[in-house]
Amino acid sequence: MLLHNAPRYALYFGDEHDGIFLDKETRSVIKNDIFQIPLFKKLKKIMHLSGITLLHQTHSAHGLVITNINQKPTLNLSTDGDFIVTNVSGLGIGVFTADCLPIICYDTLHNVLAIAHAGWKGAALGVVPAMLKAMQEIFKTQTNDLLFFLGPSAKVCCYQVQQDFIDQFEAYYFIDKVIHKNNNNFYFDLPLFIRLQMNNLRVPLTSF
Repeated sequence: MLLHNAPRYALYFGDEHDGIFLDKETRSVIKNDIFQIPLFKKLKKIMHLSGITLLHQTHSAHGLVITNINQKPTLNLSTDGDFIVTNVSGLGIGVFTADCLPIICYDTLHNVLAIAHAGWKGAALGVVPAMLKAMQEIFKTQTNDLLFFLGPSAKVCCYQVQQDFIDQFEAYYFIDKVIHKNNNNFYFDLPLFIRLQMNNLRVPLTSF
């Protein structure tokens, strides 16, 4: 569904109706000619895209930066990483998620767009702060110029975890705010974790 269509960027969140399942055949088509897939062919038309870049997601804090200067062809699903940052006009960037959280970030001053794939492991490792750091170092992004969009993901009501999971977040002082206890069970609030993590880096919560 096309949820946002601004003059300089557009946002699309897919669902099961788009029919994208990363089986072996679909991966092969995406690698060789992504626009052979009906969804991406449609997005090319409605978003006026010259190309689309997708990474091989590994639940890491690594990513790819594509600039007008260093723009190089990237074989889709072959480069490891969990965030993409670009200032290339007409280039589509995206991530695949199920329970994980897609985060889109837009620098309104420098016209830089970024997207991250954050599961619990990537969140704990700091994939979104790593994305922001890349934007700051390469494009001089300032936090006050950012807009964030959080996509659909598993919510706290359905994200049951165990103590060994909680232990992996012990370095975060706000862990008590994102772990909820109900009937002796623990539940993790991934979207809130990302919001608090970014607020800790002086990104205003009003940016989300």
